Amino acid sequence: TTHVMRVWDKATYCSATDSMRVIVIDEKRIPNTFSPNNDGVNDLWELRFLERCMECRAEVYTTNGILVWRSTTTSVSWNGRLNGRDLPVGTYYYVIKMPGAESPVAGYVTILR
Repeated sequence: TTHVMRVWDKATYCSATDSMRVIVIDEKRIPNTFSPNNDGVNDLWELRFLERCMECRAEVYTTNGILVWRSTTTSVSWNGRLNGRDLPVGTYYYVIKMPGAESPVAGYVTILR
């Protein structure tokens, strides 16, 4: 959503306008499972809101803290692979960083096959 604010001075009749883009991320819409088995159903972990927030970044880690995926401006979905190889079934942890947010959004995603 873009919010536009206009203010004016009654004495001088001068005005100014500015706008601010606000992106609200609903944590309930971040999928916590997906099944990258190429059956055409839930094959990707998709973060569609990242398409609208170029400054937002998502990262996925193993339980040992190894980075396995990072979003880019051209990639907002993860296929459950690292270096062209399928990662094992299991739980991975994500961190989504947004400019201006007090803290990142964090949680888990599980790969099922």
